[in-house]
Amino acid sequence: ILKFVPFFIVWFSIFMIFYYLPNGKVDFKSVGVGSFCAAILWQVSRYVFINYHPFNVKYNAIYGSFAKVLLVLLWIFLSWFMLLIGAVIAHEIKVLKYGRYKYKYKLGYFNIAFKEYIFLKIILYMIAQI
Repeated sequence: ILKFVPFFIVWFSIFMIFYYLPNGKVDFKSVGVGSFCAAILWQVSRYVFINYHPFNVKYNAIYGSFAKVLLVLLWIFLSWFMLLIGAVIAHEIKVLKYGRYKYKYKLGYFNIAFKEYIFLKIILYMIAQI
């Protein structure tokens, strides 16, 4: 059971990001599947990164600590890429289940058009004060 605790922590964290971060309604099951896929991809890439890390000794001889910086940047890029893959999977599952435009006008009170309206009112108010 202790071997699966890090996976569940990663899955739960990604699930919370996918469920609470979007500006709109999301489906619980599609977010669960998308976050599960992203967590599996992230754990596999973490395993590959940890096992590859000792084999870059020849790069350390040539580049020094600059090789570590490049590996960390590559790791950050791949991590965000896997999160985006999971988000796309969750979105496409929702689209397959409900159709593309089910939630088009049900984004809540603070939807994007309302945010733009408030922003434009603030800008016009600031211009009027000049």
